[in-house]
This record gives sequence, structure tokens and C-alpha cells, in this order.
Amino acid sequence: MSDRPSGLTALAVVNFVLGGFALLGVLGLVVATSADPEAAAQQGMVGDEVSMGMVYGWSLLELLVGGLLIASGLGYLRLKKLLGRALGNLYAFLAIVSEFAGLSMLGMDFSLLTLISIIYPVLTLALLNTVFRDDFRY
Repeated sequence: MSDRPSGLTALAVVNFVLGGFALLGVLGLVVATSADPEAAAQQGMVGDEVSMGMVYGWSLLELLVGGLLIASGLGYLRLKKLLGRALGNLYAFLAIVSEFAGLSMLGMDFSLLTLISIIYPVLTLALLNTVFRDDFRY
């Protein structure tokens, strides 16, 4: 029987699910904007104020966030300080930065999904640095 906290295991599972969705979302955005840039401009994905470079930059940031979600989830399961706690904190910080970058640079609207996208990283920061702080071993 494992002495890993069940809450940390649940956090790892949520990270895997959200990381998979993040990576799929980046793939979809890049494919949609690359396949037909004119259609992307007509649908409002890019325009006068939003360049393809900004979209690709934000996509790269989101790709990093998705990768950090999955890597930190593995660290949570293995109770690793660097792979779990440190990358989990880095994920949370970059996820918050990414959301605000999307809101300000790309002109995204603040919605319920944006609120949820900010709540989970804040919750992760709080849990990793209080409740689960001493559970990481090496």
C-alpha cells in the first residue's frame, strides 16, 4: 500500500487530463491557423492587432504549460521535489501568465472558461505550498 496522499494522486490525474486537453488545444489552434491563414483572419483568430507570430508565441507558451502539467503529474505520483513540486509551481505560474497574455495580447474575452483556467493554477499553488509541501521526499 502506498503512503502517497490520495489528494496528491487526484491532483496528478487532473494534471494528466488538463495537460492532454492543453496539448490538443494547441495542436488544433496551430492547425487551424496554419492551414488557411485567410480563414483564420476572417474568423477573428488573427487580425490587424493580432499577428500570426503572437498566436504562435502564445501557442508555444500553452505547449509548455501542457508539458509541465504532464511532467508535474508524474512528479506528484513519484513524490519528487523537482519533478513534482518545482515543476508544479512553475506550471501554475506560467498558466496564470498565459491566461493574462491571452486576454491582453490576443484580445480574448474574459469568460467562465478563463476563470476556471485561472482557478486551477491558483489552487495548485496553494496545495503544493501548504497541504502537500512536506509530502515530497527527494
